[in-house]
Amino acid sequence: MGNASTKTANIFSENMARLDRPYEPAQVQLIARHNANGTYDVMFFVEAQILCRDYENERINIKFDESPVRHFECRKASDGNSGYIFISPATRFVEQLKNSKTLLVELTLYDNGTQQFRINTDGFDFSKIQ
Repeated sequence: MGNASTKTANIFSENMARLDRPYEPAQVQLIARHNANGTYDVMFFVEAQILCRDYENERINIKFDESPVRHFECRKASDGNSGYIFISPATRFVEQLKNSKTLLVELTLYDNGTQQFRINTDGFDFSKIQ
């Protein structure tokens, strides 16, 4: 309420997933949101169904540049939209994102298996979420 504002920035993957029908080939979108209370939300979106069993504390694999693969918890969107997953801990993700030039994320898509998406994070506009 009041004058609180949320700032959002996004970037798309360089590659597209080849998906079976009824889906079309799709890019992944990385979205970072800086909330008025100072916290971050980080999510991935694709026009397909991302499998994330958050009740099992499922983790997804993310690699920043040439560093070792890191594991982040995923959470489903509260509205049930299976095209979105939220990443936790978001603050740790954003700090690593700021210091990277590329990101590789593995997402498991319904009826399409695990797909890798490459994102050129050097083009991510952090000024939009500061």
